[in-house]
Amino acid sequence: MALLTAGMVALMSGPVWAQASSARVELRLFERLEARTDAEGVAVFEIPDTPGPLKVRVALDGSEAKVTILATIDGLPRPVYRGTVKQGEWAAFEAPPELSKFLSGYHGTVRLRINGPDNGKQGEK
Repeated sequence: MALLTAGMVALMSGPVWAQASSARVELRLFERLEARTDAEGVAVFEIPDTPGPLKVRVALDGSEAKVTILATIDGLPRPVYRGTVKQGEWAAFEAPPELSKFLSGYHGTVRLRINGPDNGKQGEK
């Protein structure tokens, strides 16, 4: 009975997003940055003159990727952006205040592209 209940809860909770190991994550801030996700679906960017690494957590579902950007604030990773993007396409958004603070006052557009392991060879768009 417990197994049946757990299965029903899983079905009602919506789509299952798989962690994106080996996905390519590209960020454009001051310059183009690129990193691959690890087994937990996290890409780590070491950016000079910041209090710690910038991490991008990625989960894939078909042609979409759920993204959480984590900045090191007060010694801890804190979410500064959450969104869903199409794999292989550039998404653009204004840097949220917490991310601007982390990046020493960067105020501009953040561009982000996720290429999953199976579409990582797509060309520049």
